[in-house]
Parts: sequence; C-alpha cells; structure tokens
Amino acid sequence: MKHTLNAEIEFVLSCTYPYPDEEQKKKTAYLSKTIDDWNLVYRIAEKQKVIPLLCKRLSEDSFTNISRELIEKLKNIRFILTARNILLSDTLLKIIDLFSKNGVEIIPVKGPVLAQQLYEDISLRSFSDLDVFINNEDVVRACKILSDAGFIAELTLTPGQLNQYLKTEDNLSFFNKAGNLNIELHWEMSGCYLPDPIWLNDLGNQMEVINFTGTSITVLSPEYQLLYLSVHGTKHGWDCIEQVCSVTALIQKTPLNWKKIEVEAKKWRCQRLLYLAIGLCQKLFGSLPIPDSISEKIIKDKSLPNLIDQIIGSMFSEFMDDPSVEKINRFSFFHLKIRDQFIDQIQYVIRLIFSPTKQDWYDYPVPAYFSFVHYLLRPYRLFHSKMRRKNA
Repeated sequence: MKHTLNAEIEFVLSCTYPYPDEEQKKKTAYLSKTIDDWNLVYRIAEKQKVIPLLCKRLSEDSFTNISRELIEKLKNIRFILTARNILLSDTLLKIIDLFSKNGVEIIPVKGPVLAQQLYEDISLRSFSDLDVFINNEDVVRACKILSDAGFIAELTLTPGQLNQYLKTEDNLSFFNKAGNLNIELHWEMSGCYLPDPIWLNDLGNQMEVINFTGTSITVLSPEYQLLYLSVHGTKHGWDCIEQVCSVTALIQKTPLNWKKIEVEAKKWRCQRLLYLAIGLCQKLFGSLPIPDSISEKIIKDKSLPNLIDQIIGSMFSEFMDDPSVEKINRFSFFHLKIRDQFIDQIQYVIRLIFSPTKQDWYDYPVPAYFSFVHYLLRPYRLFHSKMRRKNA
C-alpha cells in the first residue's frame, strides 16, 4: 500500500536531498511554511540519522518560522557531532597505520570515509563506530593486533573458537578500555546476507585512493561502494533516511561504470537489491542520472513498488498514524521477496534458521570441538527468542 507522509517528514526529506538545485531549495522553503511541529522535525531527523544534513540545510537559508531554541539546539548537536567525527577520523588513521606497520591491509568503509567520499565533509554523516574490511585470512592476525593495542573483543574466544566463529559470522567488534570507541572488523562484505560470501580478495585491485583529511588512504571503488551500500541497506530493511541519502549522493556525485556494476551485481546475485536501492532513492528524492537500460529493468519489476512502499512505511512507522504499518526485521518476508532467484530464498531461510550467529556464541560459548551443537541449538534459541521478542 502507498503511505501518505506528513509535512514534517516531507520537510526532512527535502532538507536532506544531497545536492539540491534552485528548484529543490524553493520546494524546501515552501514546505517549511507548512510545518506545525518543529520538535517533530527534530525527532524525525534524529531517528533517521540526518541531523548533520538538516543543520547544513537550515544554515544555508533563513527559515523565519523556526524557533530560535531549535536552531540553537541543532547548532550545539552539530558541533558535538563534528568534534566526535574529527576525533574518530584521527583514530581511524591511527588504526590504518597500526595495521599497515603489522603488514595487514584494511579498507575503511562507511563512517567518516563515506562522508568524505560523498560530501567532501566528514561532519555530514552521523556514525558511532569505525568499520573496516580485512581479508578473511588476516582475521586472526587482525584480532591479535587490536588486542595487543589494548582493545577488548566483544566476545572472548580461544583460537579454536575463533576459527569456528569465522565460518558463520562476518564481523567482530573491539572496544577501547573506556568503552566509548568501537572498531568493527568485517571479513565478509555482504554481512552473510547474499547466497555466496563476498570476500575482499574477490575485488582484486578494484579500489581507489582518496585524500582523507590530508592523508591518502585506499577505499572501495564507487562501483563496489554502490553495491555494498545497496546490500547493506536492504539487509537492515533501509531503516533510516541516511542510508538512502548515501546511495543518492553517490549516484549524483560520481561518474559510475554501470556496465561493471551490473556485471558484478549479477555475479553477487543481488541485481534486484540494486534496483530496489535505486528505485527507493528515486521515490524519495526524484530522478537520478542512471542508464535507460536500468530504468527499464526497474519499471519492468512489478513487485518493486510494493517493496519500496513497505520500506517507506517501516522507515517512518514511528511518525505515521497508520496501524497497518509493520517494521521490517530480519524475519520479514521482505527479505525473501527481494531475492534474485527462488534458490536464493531457500538458502536465506536455511541460513536464518540453522546458521549460528554472534548471539549464539554469547548464549552458548561452547569449546571449539563442541561448536557443532550451535547448529542444533540455533532453531531452539531462535524460537525461544522470538517468543520473548529478544534479539536473535
């Protein structure tokens, strides 16, 4: 079903349009005059992780009907976010240097690096941790490097347990001793969401070097960045506007090799996830510079409009007076409907029911030689968690 968005949601969307032209700015100014509840605007922007983009837009023009109290509140929050982003950016460079000195390559993703790639301004994204990709054969060494540097793993695993954990999980977090910094190591790019694992090694030399706060670092190429963001957003049910802004900004700002993107999407078996991401961006932010061939495929997929409407309803469910709206979670049929092939649906269900997750290791930290019991306990724990509405 199609959802009617209130004026406050429409205004936040208009303010977070990545690269607005004069027509878009006029639309934002017009929408500002329809707002009844500016506190709701703030709550929406906070929930959707777009406070920095909202602040930037409001600072560029004079919106006379906004309360001074709200303006000051947004300024203070943006100052705090900017200071934290600068601190995390400096920390990221130190982490990259630490791994480089130990002969381990890491590729930073999301966080301040994505802000730099999309907006050339690290203050324009909200994030709370640092995500890096590593080659799967370097995971054990990477864990030791961080441990030796004083970071504490979220799970205490023996070498044998870690080897078993790597078979079914895609990431492991490390915290500093103060507990206010999280470094998340990723070794499988899809988050175990696609039918086959996507290793960093699979990308070959398809990287690019960017200037990040005065230092040259290696990051994903724009084409792989688009695929990664499409998969990541779909896995999480596109739960905030910021995810859509990032894809929109990437497509608007960057000349992309669309032929390569389609070839890789077919190889990854995530073509419909890609088309969904583009269609969602177009639904919320208007037309995008994409090839006609891709536009035609999006139009031909008759189920995409319903999936996009489902995402929008889920994204704004907290702010919509519509009891029929349901939040997308990892058990939603949404994740089956978006698959490229029927066999991909079957694989997803099997993995969801039987493949051990981080939570299984939290609940049952069994010895490595006994780790096979996770596959037996997983369905039971899943059922028990669902009944108690806990994280699975």
